[in-house]
Amino acid sequence: MEPCNQNVFKNGFGICFLDAGSVNAEAWVQKVAAFSGQQVDWHYSGGIANVLYIGDYEKVIQAVNILESELVGQVLRKFGPNEHGGYRAGDPLDPSVRSIKNI
Repeated sequence: MEPCNQNVFKNGFGICFLDAGSVNAEAWVQKVAAFSGQQVDWHYSGGIANVLYIGDYEKVIQAVNILESELVGQVLRKFGPNEHGGYRAGDPLDPSVRSIKNI
């Protein structure tokens, strides 16, 4: 499995959180990216798969909604177009919180 796309990790916006194993998260996020035609990738943050995108929010959220039933796991939360949504590179972290990232 490839590391999270560094451009998406640094500059992307959160679209959703997943409770899914790495193989299932990767396969599903690749489907979302292909369906939406946008840059979409993910990383673990605190044991939760944090899905980020760069591009058109409406295309990505539409793909998430349509493909949600295909995820082997669960979509825990979806973010609106003006929400930050989860951790990305450069965001400050509370030093008492441990972060596990697939980067």
